[in-house]
Amino acid sequence: MSPSPTTYYLPRETADIFTDERMKQCKNLGLLLNKYPPQAALQSSAHKNQWLRDIAGSNMIDANLAMHAYRRWLSMTTISEAQHFHAATDWRLALGLNSQTVLETSLALHPLYGIPLIPGSALKGLCRTYVTGEIAEHASKKIEDDDQTIQRIFGTPTQSGTIIFFDAMPFEGKATFALDIINVHYPDYYSQGKAPTNDQRPNPVLFLTVTDTLFTFALAPRSTQHAEQKNDVAIASQWLQKALQDYGVGGKTSAGYGYFTA
Repeated sequence: MSPSPTTYYLPRETADIFTDERMKQCKNLGLLLNKYPPQAALQSSAHKNQWLRDIAGSNMIDANLAMHAYRRWLSMTTISEAQHFHAATDWRLALGLNSQTVLETSLALHPLYGIPLIPGSALKGLCRTYVTGEIAEHASKKIEDDDQTIQRIFGTPTQSGTIIFFDAMPFEGKATFALDIINVHYPDYYSQGKAPTNDQRPNPVLFLTVTDTLFTFALAPRSTQHAEQKNDVAIASQWLQKALQDYGVGGKTSAGYGYFTA
């Protein structure tokens, strides 16, 4: 007796062509997580956890496409006269964990290729937070209190900064995934307001993380005609490397996630 086909929340005409064999050919992790989760994975935590285990244990990225996407990104940032540096995940990276998706958890992925990335906006915010929090001469608690150097490099609400922070990409498009767990010990306390007693049944939630992955980072001057902006890139690049090592990026940094080594 053959197993029953997987059911998806899709229009009938679309669902008819999404056979289990065709879904095995899908090499875009973003589509699988955000568009094509099985119906059972959305109805049952046990089914969702098993589905994520299957994804984590499979090669869900088109390696050739990811490599060419990376090289296209590298060419584009190089033409922009960006300065590049590499940094590897120190342990695990949980980025985009609380994004709005059909699942309880998410992961920051390229919208077209489905490979992990670190948004440039997150890197810019991380870098400014590190500088204004750790470097005494640039100390600032509010954006309006930033000194002239910080305003010039990072910008103000009315003016762009001198540096462009590009999304960081896995080197050659190669990334490794690992399953992790959030264990809600008192589900009745959070969902129903009951006392957090030890007789409540824990509700483990699995989520995907990135691990053992080398990322390439790129920062470029907004105008390649200004020598001062190129100098700003060199300064910001050093700041960002320190921020990635000391502050980490993404979610759960207080638990050791998101830190990098040069």
